Amino acid sequence: MSDTAQGAGWWQASDGKWYPPEAHPAARAAPTIPAAPVPRAFAPAASQQGMSGCAKALIIGGIVAAVGVVGVIVLLVVVVRKGVDEVSKNVVGVAGRPASLPRGENGYRGMLTRDQLAGESGTVRLAGYTTTATGWARATTADGLAVICGDVTVRSPLKQGETNDVRDVLTVVGAENWTLLTPGGTEEAVSSAASDFDALANFLSRGQLGGTAKGKVCFADAGEKGRHVVTWQPRLFNAARGVWLVRI
Repeated sequence: MSDTAQGAGWWQASDGKWYPPEAHPAARAAPTIPAAPVPRAFAPAASQQGMSGCAKALIIGGIVAAVGVVGVIVLLVVVVRKGVDEVSKNVVGVAGRPASLPRGENGYRGMLTRDQLAGESGTVRLAGYTTTATGWARATTADGLAVICGDVTVRSPLKQGETNDVRDVLTVVGAENWTLLTPGGTEEAVSSAASDFDALANFLSRGQLGGTAKGKVCFADAGEKGRHVVTWQPRLFNAARGVWLVRI
């Protein structure tokens, strides 16, 4: 306050004194504008640890399915390989010394465990046939061809011929199924001209039940001396063979 006005807005009270503008009763304090609230800082939602049960189930199911597929593939590989092995054993045969090879007798090239060696009688029983081959000796054909021939008898009490085509019959008892291995290891072909396969096939082409057929089986003669190995494989897709050890 003051005894005199000190400037604009000063006012004189009833006591004769002068007061500043802010002291006047009518003066109102300016409304205080509240400060804008500071936005609440929200912490980022914590990432969920782990995953939902559905996701886990899908992943586990995928793993199980993958394992199952692998298992099926492995099983197929095993089954197919086993099947191939069995077919190979049956069609190609297993190399090894046959049980029927006499003790003290040397092995021969290409011998198979399923080979059946003919005994002293020269007989083997194979594929429903009883086949005897004896009298192996060197000979010369009318054309001057040197050959090694044997007298062959085929008996078949159970087989019944169903064809008159000699070529079909020969696939069972024919030239394709006879071979000769020389002492030096050379494989000689059958001499169809010197052999008598028609006679061996006749009882089949008659269509009779069983029977006996006789004929000669001959091979080209390489002139070697020693043990020759004659083999007969009656079934084209079966490795079982009859074997004759022929010393000439």
